[in-house]
Order: sequence, then C-alpha cells, then structure tokens
Amino acid sequence: MDEVIIALEDIRKEYDSEINNGGIILGEAWLDKAKAKLKKCLIAARITRKVIATAAQEQIKLIVTIFSPIFTNSEQQKIDKENLDLLKIIIQNKISIYSLTGDWLIEEKGGFDYLLKLLDFKYSSKIAFNDEPIKTYGRIGERKKKFSYIDLLKLLQQHFDSEIRYLGYNQLQIQRIAIVTEITNIEDVYSLHNNSKIDVTLVGDISYEGLLVAKFFKLPLVILGRRNLENIVIGNISRRLMEEITITLPEIVLFKQDEIGTVVDD
Repeated sequence: MDEVIIALEDIRKEYDSEINNGGIILGEAWLDKAKAKLKKCLIAARITRKVIATAAQEQIKLIVTIFSPIFTNSEQQKIDKENLDLLKIIIQNKISIYSLTGDWLIEEKGGFDYLLKLLDFKYSSKIAFNDEPIKTYGRIGERKKKFSYIDLLKLLQQHFDSEIRYLGYNQLQIQRIAIVTEITNIEDVYSLHNNSKIDVTLVGDISYEGLLVAKFFKLPLVILGRRNLENIVIGNISRRLMEEITITLPEIVLFKQDEIGTVVDD
C-alpha cells in the first residue's frame, strides 16, 4: 500500500478506533497493484463533478475527501445517469477515493481544531446539542486573554475569501468560541444560548428558523458559510500528511469549492 494511504489510515485511527466508516471508498485494488508511488493527491471536502473532472484532467490517481460519496439515490436505491457517468470517469481513469468522514471535523487534531489554532484558540471541550453527550457536534476553544468580538471578525476575514455575516455586539469581550458545522433547528439555538461556556459561535450554515431565534436572543453568532468553512479546514489534511510523510510526499492539490454541489450524503 502506498505511504499516503498508510498515513491516512494512521490519521483516521486517531478518532475512529473501530475503523468502521470511511477509508478507501473506491479503487483499493488499483492502489494495491500500482507499481509506481502516487505522484499527485487531490484533497477536497466533497466529491463533485468538478473534483472528478480535475483529477481526470491532471491524471491524479487519489482523491482524499472529508465526506463519503454516495452515488445512489437514497429513496430509490439506484444510480441516476449523472452519477453513473461520474463513476465511468472514475473507473476509466482508475481514480481511487479515500474518505476521512465528517467525524474528522469534530475530533482531536481534526478540521475544527485546525481552525481554532489558526485563530489562536486552544481546544477546551466538545459540544453536544440538546444534552446528547454521545453525539458530538462541534468543538469549544479558549484563549488565554479576552479580546473584542470585532477583532475576532477581522482575524476570521483574513482566512476567508467572502464577506462574513454575524450577529452580536462588536465590542463584546470574548474568551471562548464554539465551532459547529450547521444549526438546523431552534433547539440547537436554545442549547447554545444556555451554554455559559460559549461567548461566540462560529457556524457553517443555519436554518431560517434558527436565525430568527438567534436574533431574538441576540446570540453572538458568526455565519461563515459551509463552503468557506470546509475550504479552510481541508488545509489541515495537507498539513497532517506532511507531518506523517517526511520524504516521499506526493504533490498535493487543494481543491476549494466554488459552491456546495455534491454527490455525498450530508
């Protein structure tokens, strides 16, 4: 097995002890039979048509993604024509796909820890919505000293390529932030509002109802956009591979999404 795959397995073992999910989704036999080492590796948050087209055009034989692709229609359990065409391209070009799964975002040394480090916060605890300690939704980070909300926004803007939306008072003094992928219902907003450990929450996406309730509570909330959030954290996959593979690291192509268009199960 190529060193890249071995390194990815070591990374995944850090948070997925049972190794039941993710891993090599497609093309394991091609990787085993490859005589030469991987020359290029494409890293993307999701498998999309653009990702597959880029890999085919640049003769990239391995795509590393966060979310696992699902090519079948979940309701009818069949592959539609568009996804069948994508599978044909993947098979014809012998492109392998490796998924870390969405759990990688919220676990130690994962995507959200990477963003916390960029913002000079240190991980302090996990966060679960609706008093569900088993299912974790995000991470909480803490700074040594408080600083203003507006300074956090300026720091965030340095790392994101589009304007950030936010709720809350600019001069609020903050020390602890939470990062979550999305807020889908008003109960999640209640949980954040009642959590005394959180000064500000960074979120990828929020439902319209959740946004209304957050405004009502005047909840300090930074809406990054899920595309932006995913684009920034994939840099951690590249960084971790560099840590694991010191000599024969292949060329790494970071693919940043223009929009959330995907064939994966969110």
